Formats: sequence, C-alpha cells, structure tokens
Amino acid sequence: MTDLTVVCSFRNVDRYLPDLLESLSRTRCDFAVQFVFVDDASTDRSLDVIDEFETRLPGAVDVIVNDIARGPAHGRNAGMRAADGRHLAFIDGDDWVGPDYFSELMWWIDELDVDFVRTDHVRVFKDKRRLGRAPDPRYYRRLDPSSAVLPATESTMVDFPYSHSGIFSRRLLDDGLLLMPESLRTAEDRPWIWRLHLEAESYARIESLKYFYRRDVPSSLTQVGDDRQLDFIPSFTQVIDYVYSTEQFERYRRKAVRQMLSVTHHHLVNAARLHPGLEAEMRHRLLALIERVEEADLATGLADLGWRRADLVRELDPRLQTL
Repeated sequence: MTDLTVVCSFRNVDRYLPDLLESLSRTRCDFAVQFVFVDDASTDRSLDVIDEFETRLPGAVDVIVNDIARGPAHGRNAGMRAADGRHLAFIDGDDWVGPDYFSELMWWIDELDVDFVRTDHVRVFKDKRRLGRAPDPRYYRRLDPSSAVLPATESTMVDFPYSHSGIFSRRLLDDGLLLMPESLRTAEDRPWIWRLHLEAESYARIESLKYFYRRDVPSSLTQVGDDRQLDFIPSFTQVIDYVYSTEQFERYRRKAVRQMLSVTHHHLVNAARLHPGLEAEMRHRLLALIERVEEADLATGLADLGWRRADLVRELDPRLQTL
C-alpha cells in the first residue's frame, strides 16, 4: 500500500497549476506517494500542464477526467476512491505547498496515532498574505475531536472546514467519514467537518505554515454569483438536521445554529454579488432553513450573533422580530 495519497480536484486552473506542480516536484519525502488529479471537465490546458510535469513528480500519478463538471465534492470523492494510500491529503489546483509540508504531516499523524491532523495555512491575496490559524490552541496532543467544537460563541475547529489543511487516516475513508456530499456544489465541507469532529475518535492540531491558499481567484466558486452560491443553504440544512438527529448531539445545537446564522448574515451582506433574481430566491430558501430550528435555539442563536448582525437576519421575516 502507498503511504500517502494526495488528491487534487480542479477545473480550469492552467494559469495556476505550474505553481502547484513545481512545488510538488520539490516535495521531500522518504515514503511512497500517489498523486491523484481529478479534472472536472476543464476547457483549458490543465491536462496538458499535468502531462508536462508528470515525470518530475516524486510518486505515482493517476489522472481522472470528468466529461461533465460535477463539482469539487465529486472530484475529491473520485480521487479518494482511486486512492492507494494509508493516509490521504487534499490540495486545490490553484494553491501550492512547501517542500516539507507532507512529510511533516505524515510524521505527526504516525507519531500521535490519530485519525486526522489539522494545521494552519497562509492565505495568499493579490497584494498581501494572512495567516489562517486553525482555532485550537492545544498543539501536538492526541485529542477527542468533539472537544474542539465548543464553545458556541467562539471560533472553533468546525469553523475551519478547509480539507487542504491537514492529513487523514484511511480508516476514516473506510468508515465513510471522509466522503463529501456530492449534491453540494459549494459549502460541501460544512457537513463534512461536523461529521469528522463528532464521529472520529482522535485528532491533533500541529503548527505549520507550509500550505499556501490562493484567494480572490476570479474563477473560484467563492467568487461567482450564480446559483451555486445558494448551496450554503442545503449545506446548513444538512448540518442542522445532523445535530438535531440524536440526543447525543444536543449540546452542539447552539454552536450549529449560531454558525448557520453567522454564514446567513455573511451572504445577506454580500447579496449584491448574486446574479439578478437570486437574492429573492436566497431569502425564500433561507426561511425554510430557519424554520427547521427550534424557536428557543433560534432565539439563543440570534442573541449570540449580536444585535447588529441579528437585526439583518431578522429582516428576513417579521416573525423573527419577536425573538
């Protein structure tokens, strides 16, 4: 079995792939690596770029090509199904990594014998860089993942859903916890991160700034204004239904509701970037989502949000004004 499989799902990133592949060609490791590239029906030269770099990569290379675009969740799942590694990691086609990134992750997941390891990243904007810190101050320790979900009113690890910032044991894939919901074209990592932290047995947080996460890419799904942006609504429908599904998760409802309302506020603030007609559709669908939340939990969540942000959410429906 290969030691590590690195899954990269992408679409139309020929402008950025040389940076990624050059960084992968410089990867230093003393273990067997498999790279699985999933092309989500690109219409540019992305496949040609991979072909040009293939012989320079320090491991086996597998390429999967979708005939129609199916989204990042499908791509990552397809890559995982083709994976030979005892551990898995993810990377986006417009990002890049430092030479020791994967070797450091491999060392710690084996040393601590945990289901998964999370780490930091560097967010790269056009003219600046910022640190993306994983919000858990307990470094280099074997931990219960559910201990990193609360408190409800602070940023925690379920607010850090970046699949690329970490490494994962194959046993999570075998247990069904690594697969992402393919019905979601965006925000597919929200239900995914909740399941990981509530159902996996162990995790660790290490400190590393060797993953470079490119932001403000015009073709990124976070920048487009079409109906894919509205998939945050079914995404949080899955999260809310999940934490309401069992009494075991009752203590996490406050966190899930507060997170849902916070992301709702973000999309309301940025509604102007949506294509014509989508704002009304978003507001209509948000009401159906909010109706899934028990009134007492909704009132607490609005209070947790703070009055300025909560007032914007309350504008969705007069019934919210009384909460």
